[in-house]
Amino acid sequence: MAISVKDIFGKFNLPLTGQVKWDQEIKLDKCGIYVIALTDKADEVITLKEPIFSEDAILDWIKLVKVHGKTILVDKTIASFQSLKQRLSQYWLPDETIIYIGRVGPTKGRTFKTRMKQFYETKLGCNKQHAGGHWLSTLGNIAELNIFYSECDPEIEEDMIKYFCEQVSSETKNGMHDKVNCFPFANKELNKKIRKKHGISNQTVYCGNNWKK
Repeated sequence: MAISVKDIFGKFNLPLTGQVKWDQEIKLDKCGIYVIALTDKADEVITLKEPIFSEDAILDWIKLVKVHGKTILVDKTIASFQSLKQRLSQYWLPDETIIYIGRVGPTKGRTFKTRMKQFYETKLGCNKQHAGGHWLSTLGNIAELNIFYSECDPEIEEDMIKYFCEQVSSETKNGMHDKVNCFPFANKELNKKIRKKHGISNQTVYCGNNWKK
């Protein structure tokens, strides 16, 4: 069953502190949870049957990793734009509007204001400063995404991802590469022990001071 941002916030009694478009600053020096969605309305479910990928972004990703002495692999075979596009497509949920659930904190230096800025600025393929959810940067419509955030205990993130997974329709699950870990598109893991079986290796490299787009 498709769920809205309002549904998932309501399930965990989270206040909707605010919302912004992708790349807009969140002026909040607090910790909490954020949900990235295709819709700009918390109570609305807007979906896309297929993801819109940026060929330039994916090719730059492949190149960046290669420049740093590694090679992105899909099922142990050298990745191409087409093979990465195909594999990533197998994690798209065509009847869902939520495509990422993230946390900010709980350490004091990891606030919405600092972490979201790092998220926006980190090059696709760099493991610093913010590599979580980096599959979002493969999307050609990234500028149209919406971020809904809640000042709350960030530890609730895992329960929210679990709940999302439980609501995914059987039809959608059957079309996915990993039919068990049906997290939002850009969530690659529930925790350090439970991760999507995506077969994509060498996704990130250390970029030193050159991590910004």
